[in-house]
Amino acid sequence: MSRKPNIGIRELKENLSAVVDSAWEHPVSVHRYGSPWVWIVSHEVWSRNTRRVEFNPAGHPLAALREHLDRAVAASQPRLHAAAIRAMLRIEAQPLLRALAIQLLYGVETEAGLHEQISCNLLFRWFVGLSLDQEIWSPHEFGQALERVLASADMIDILAQSLDGAPVAPIEQATGIALNRALLQAWRARAIRPE
Repeated sequence: MSRKPNIGIRELKENLSAVVDSAWEHPVSVHRYGSPWVWIVSHEVWSRNTRRVEFNPAGHPLAALREHLDRAVAASQPRLHAAAIRAMLRIEAQPLLRALAIQLLYGVETEAGLHEQISCNLLFRWFVGLSLDQEIWSPHEFGQALERVLASADMIDILAQSLDGAPVAPIEQATGIALNRALLQAWRARAIRPE
């Protein structure tokens, strides 16, 4: 089929195979009742022609918190790296610490709820460090990694130190939820100290 960027529904029905073959090279617009109805586009053409959109919530209080946490964690990077190796993490430690900060700040009660919030909430997804097109970890993998982080006294100490002096007041005012310091203390009490 020669390249025809616009076809009608009747032509689509009569020549579906040829239309799909044509769509491998160029998008094909299918019209219905004289108006654009649907596009047929191959994945390769779609990938080649779409721009990746970056989400940047510069004015949101979580942006300032993420910047603060990143600086604080960077100062503890050798200690965090050693703790992550001991914990045998399959997910990077820094996104997991950010996820735990969300749990402390937004009152997310369970790991499953936290996973769902990160999966569905664009702001939380950005905060932990996932791009829009990046696949999130499976609930099992995420839960297992969080358990290992919570079992590491070093990682919980790094999180607690990172949250000291963090700009959480604007978030607390916006949500009406205070940083759950009691939960953070409970995590510290349960964590295992390295020998």
